[in-house]
Amino acid sequence: MRQVRITLNEETGARLEGWAIDPHISASEVRARPAMIVAPGGGYLNLAHREAEPVAARWLGMGYQVFILRYSVLLGAPEEGVEPQPNLDARYPVQVGEAARAVAYVREHAEELGVDAERVFILGFSAGAHVAISLAERWQDFGEAARPRGVVGCYPMLRALDRGDDVLQEFSALAVCGTKHPSDEQRAEVDLVEHANASMPPLFLWHTSEDGLVPPADTARFAARAMELGVPCELHIYREGHHGSGLCDQTTSAHGEHMNPHNATWAALADEWARGL
Repeated sequence: MRQVRITLNEETGARLEGWAIDPHISASEVRARPAMIVAPGGGYLNLAHREAEPVAARWLGMGYQVFILRYSVLLGAPEEGVEPQPNLDARYPVQVGEAARAVAYVREHAEELGVDAERVFILGFSAGAHVAISLAERWQDFGEAARPRGVVGCYPMLRALDRGDDVLQEFSALAVCGTKHPSDEQRAEVDLVEHANASMPPLFLWHTSEDGLVPPADTARFAARAMELGVPCELHIYREGHHGSGLCDQTTSAHGEHMNPHNATWAALADEWARGL
């Protein structure tokens, strides 16, 4: 197995890490595999560990070459007793450029990584989905090599969050909008529903109707807009489940509330969707 680790942003330490299985299926057959780039959530403040390696391992086991996009975050890893100091070099949309470089790198190094260059996907959770879907909307800014074959959005954050006096939400707004108290105009600039366009690659979206942090109605509106534009879109809204459920099983569960066998079907459905493109 080949391991990959490249720096995407010297200023913030953003990087791409990956694992590529030997493409030799047998002594006489070599098969390029699809690639999945995984972008964890974390509100643009840090990166959620349970949405990184465990998810990459699952897709590796399903036959993909896998990569983790450790994009720039405002606060980084917390230190006990130390007040976090925002890294303003990590403000959005720098992460979109990092995602573009990640997709382009995997595609440009497809032969050595055993990747099918036409089948490079990106999958994001929450804020990571905001990164992935931002790239879906803006890939033309970076060139054809940065266009994913398809995008998987897991309980996606589609607009800047605004929850009043919540300190973490204020920092998230700072990371996305550049201010802790964004105006309506500033929020509209990062609202992905507003900027959906017909050039987006195919989408697979899933959410839960019980999500109390990121509105599932936003995901439904985004899917509807994508379909109006003629963009292929598969949407699953599960009845139960909390934000941050990851794979929805014991692999990524921090609490019992994150485990739901029905919701855990999303990964197999996304795999089936990707292989059908």
